[in-house]
Amino acid sequence: MSTSISRRTFVVRSIVAGTALAIGHRFRIGAFAIGVCGSVDDHALFADSGYAYIEPTVQRFLMPEQPVSAFEQKLKILEASKLPVPVANQFLPGPLKVVGPDMNLDAVLTYAETAFSRAQRVGIEHIVFGSGGARHIPTGFPKEAAYGQITEVLQAMGPLAATYGITLCLEPLRHQETNFLNTVPEMMEIVNGVNHPAVQLTFDIYHVTQEGRSASDVALAGASIRHCHVAEDTDRAAPGVHGDDFTAWFQALDAIGYTGRVSVECRWQDRLHELPRAVVALTRQMGK
Repeated sequence: MSTSISRRTFVVRSIVAGTALAIGHRFRIGAFAIGVCGSVDDHALFADSGYAYIEPTVQRFLMPEQPVSAFEQKLKILEASKLPVPVANQFLPGPLKVVGPDMNLDAVLTYAETAFSRAQRVGIEHIVFGSGGARHIPTGFPKEAAYGQITEVLQAMGPLAATYGITLCLEPLRHQETNFLNTVPEMMEIVNGVNHPAVQLTFDIYHVTQEGRSASDVALAGASIRHCHVAEDTDRAAPGVHGDDFTAWFQALDAIGYTGRVSVECRWQDRLHELPRAVVALTRQMGK
């Protein structure tokens, strides 16, 4: 082991050890498992920092547009990983439109089936469907028509996902990232309209906060929530940087019986220190 890696491990483990009573067992903390959005290449750092799992991107990890040989190189990295990969995000590339005049259902479903089959091979259960570019409504295209298109896509994609044991978790995104389906109530119209068990919801606390909504949206979505993301409101920082308190959100999730995963999806400034401190901050708030 190189000196730089040893020093990294020492720093991370010192931060974690200093708050060991707050953290408890790193692989399951309270009601929610805490994971991190990032590359499987960094599995050792994430494991040492106290995370239970890694949430990579579909496009960079499953690589549906690349030959299977490229994906199998990723599998070799996963085989050495200290952490599992039960969920992935960034489902569709921007040019693969699900709304607008360029929407091509056959192309979308072909891409999706490749993603789902590869996800099944690595044990992924949930795929986060944010994909702001793919669902961005082109200028002049009627929003009513976009609702019809995305409903059509998901009605076809739900049964396909279920075939591979995958649940698609639709993610409301703030308006800076897309002009369509920005809030939980808007996205729940789609979930309820599609009405398929493999089409559910990702509850992203950062996006919900950015759109001026509150923890009451948790009860609105209820059992449709199958996955969660978290980051601080300012600069999309890691939990623990500015001191945001997510206790009310976690209490709301607990109240609906949510026992799933919470992934840190943020902008890192100093990963070595911020990664373990985010686990500490979230664990303390989950325990209140």
